[in-house]
This record gives sequence, C-alpha cells and structure tokens, in this order.
Amino acid sequence: MSKKEEKPDNNTTAEAKKKVIRKKDPNKDYSYIKRALVYFTGYEPFYGRLLSRFSIDEDFEQPTAYVRFNYELFKESGMISYKLGYNPEFFDVEVCGKYKNELGQFEASESTPGYREIAFILAHEIFHVILGHLGDRNILAESNDERQQVNIAMDLAINSLINESMKTENKYSPAPPDMVFLPGVAAKTQNIEFNEMIAGLEKLQTTGFYYRKIREFIEEQQEENGEGGEQAIKILLGDQEGIDSHDDWDTLPQELKEQLKSHMKNKMKEAANHCRKSNNWGSASSHVQEIINTMIAESPVDWRNLLETAIGQSRMQENDSSYKKLSKKLPMLMPGVLRKFTQPIAIFIDQSGSMSNEAVQLAFAQATNCAKHVEIDVFNFDTEVDESSHEIWKQGKTQKTWKRTRDGGTDFNAIKKYIESDGRRVRRQWRWIVIVTDGYAPSLDPMKPKVLWLITPDGQKPENVRPQDLVGMMKYPNSDTNTFS
Repeated sequence: MSKKEEKPDNNTTAEAKKKVIRKKDPNKDYSYIKRALVYFTGYEPFYGRLLSRFSIDEDFEQPTAYVRFNYELFKESGMISYKLGYNPEFFDVEVCGKYKNELGQFEASESTPGYREIAFILAHEIFHVILGHLGDRNILAESNDERQQVNIAMDLAINSLINESMKTENKYSPAPPDMVFLPGVAAKTQNIEFNEMIAGLEKLQTTGFYYRKIREFIEEQQEENGEGGEQAIKILLGDQEGIDSHDDWDTLPQELKEQLKSHMKNKMKEAANHCRKSNNWGSASSHVQEIINTMIAESPVDWRNLLETAIGQSRMQENDSSYKKLSKKLPMLMPGVLRKFTQPIAIFIDQSGSMSNEAVQLAFAQATNCAKHVEIDVFNFDTEVDESSHEIWKQGKTQKTWKRTRDGGTDFNAIKKYIESDGRRVRRQWRWIVIVTDGYAPSLDPMKPKVLWLITPDGQKPENVRPQDLVGMMKYPNSDTNTFS
C-alpha cells in the first residue's frame, strides 16, 4: 500500500480510511454525476455562480469529496482558485446507490432524491469556502485530535444552515444524505451516546458552539473509558467517514488567508447582486440570505465615518463613590471616585409595510456591524415602538437573527414619544439614536437626542432634517461607491 494511502486525514483514522478507499469501476457510467453538477448550477443561482469559480475534478484517490485552495496555481500565476474534488464511486454507492432501479440505473433528474443529496454535498463544500474554514481551523484547534473535533463542529454548523433551505417550497432544494452530522437529528455512528448528543443540539449555531459541546462530550468519554486524543475520536466515530475530507487546510500563510477572504467576499457580492436582479436565490432561504448579506455588508454604507461623530459625542462618564488603601503603612481607607465611561447608542429599525424584507435584512446587517464596535440597544418600530423587540447587542457577541414584529405604517414621532415617556421599561439615556428607514413618513418633531438617519437604497431623505443630524443613503453590497448627504 502506498504511503499516501497509509497517511490518515483529518476526518478519519488510518484504520477507517483503509476501509473506504474506492477505486474506479470500469463497468460503471459516472456521467450522470456531471449532469447533476449542471443541474446544480442552473437551479442554485447563488451557489452555482460561486461554484463556477472552482475547478471540479474526479479523484479516486480520496474516499469522499473535498474542497481546497489551489496553492500551486497561485504560486505559478497569482490566480486565486479553488479545487472541488469528488470520488464518483462514493457518490454512486453511498449517495445514489439506494435510489437505483432494478437494473442498477440511476435517474439523474433534478428533482430526484439522489440529485438533491449531491446538491447538499456541493453546497456543503461551497460553505466551507464562504465561511473561511480553509484557513481558520487552527484558531480553535492546535493538535490533530482537536482538528478532528473542529471538523465535526464545522460540518454541524454548515449542515444546519443548508438544511434550513429545505424549508422552502423548492422541490430542487438540497437534502442531507444519511451520513451527515445534522443538529437535532441523531447521528449514525457506533457511539449511541454521541448520536443522542447530536440529536439534542440546537440548530443554526456557530462552529465554536458545536466545538464546545463536542469537547464536553469527549471529556466525559475520556473519564468513562480512560482514553484520550485520537483514540477518543475513534471511539466516538467508529467507522463513520462523513461526506468530505478536510485535508491540507492548515498550510496557508496568514497574509494569503486574508487575501482569500477578501477575494471570496467580492465573489459573494457579485453572486448576491446577480440573484437580487433576477429575484431568484434558488433554495437559499431568507435566513441564508440574511447571513450572506451580513457577511458582505461591511461596505454598503461607510457607517464608520457617520458613527464616529455619533459615538464620540455619546460618550458619557458615570462616577461612583469608593475607597482606596494608599499603602500598607497607611492603614486608613481614603475616599475616592470610580469613573466609568459608556457610549450608549440606540438603533430603531423601521418595520412598516413599505419596508421590504430585503431592506430590513440590510438594516439588521448594519446593526450587526455597529455592534462590533459599541454596545447598542435595538428596537423595531412602525406607528409605535415595539418595546418587546428590545435587544442589547454587545461587542463580540453573536447577535440575534432578524424577524418582523411590526407591519403597519410609519410614524417617526413614535420614537420621540417613546424616548420622552416616563413609563418606558428601558431607562437608558441616549445622546444619539440611529433610525434605519426608507424615509416615507411625516417629519420627526424636534427632540433632545441627535439623529443619524440611515436610508435604505429605495428610500428618500426624510423631511425637515435638523442641521445637527446626519443622513446616510445606504446602497446594496454590489455597489462600488457610497453616497452621503
């Protein structure tokens, strides 16, 4: 056996990998898999447009599928490209085999379960690139057994995202193969306790969340079985191989990793713009669209410049009385003052009927960007402020996903009434507030806080804006320029 076959990858142990190497069967016709790839690019405009930037190759040396950065091509030409490889025998036996007829033939129709499972694997590999997994795995893991655990956590996060798309009415949407790790669904490994743990996991969480859960489970397994490291993974997985390999992900220099992220972000903008113009995202659900819009929303509006003044002027100092001990020789406690600086900002998001779902998604993306730099209070409003929608978004924390809580008209003075109300539950005082809206409403009456208006792309500048207030016209992520007034 060659050295390449003896070397274990980051998904399975060497013993398991020996069992799953699949060679080409000269009596089989694998051409239907290529037809499935054509169906995928046609019925999945977003995923398919990104996949068109990949080279796609059959690879019988790998047990399943994989995606990698084409480092050799980059060193030769400076071109950024990815390689998606797959073992046709894996697709034919493990994915499509159960759907063959009595003659051993598979119908490669775009609505058959076999195609939908192939589509799931393709979307899975694309998400590895979108989420930057090819370069960021070492952030969570250092040793080989930790990388194996992160591999499972990454797959759980991605599979949950893709599975969300199945809730659409699209009959061509990806469907998970039996061997995938899916939160909320019992896994099919030899470890019953691990299967039950996966079934109890929350959906739509981050890789870090799932990694912590796996670490906790393995620590319990180590205490019970007295095994550690890769042996714990072997006990956990048994012969389970998953749907892809994560080899060769940790060899890229840091400066190249940042370049890849920027390159993929630009490609995602192009794909999102294409889907927006055609009003067709394929099976990508509103939740997936929201994630994509959030990832590429860093520059639709230069809110950094606009918020710089607002955040700077909202800086407030709070003083608390305290005591301090000057030295050991002076046992007395001396009175003093503890100074605490805060920068409270409130964002009010217009959710009236005139605001499209896409505009509200963009608004939430901007709120998420703001929360990366300062703690903010987030409210929804239409003709009144929905205090039950209040969330405090803190720096470095995962933010809530958007949802409509209002669908009426628009009254900017509802914000003024809320801020000046004595009965409001949130008692914080704001020197600046941000109103995200399309601007279609009567003017806002004068009030104490200053206002930063963020107007959606299809909106208009509100009437009677005060000289001390700021107005920013947002643009969708495909725009190369920003407009301000």
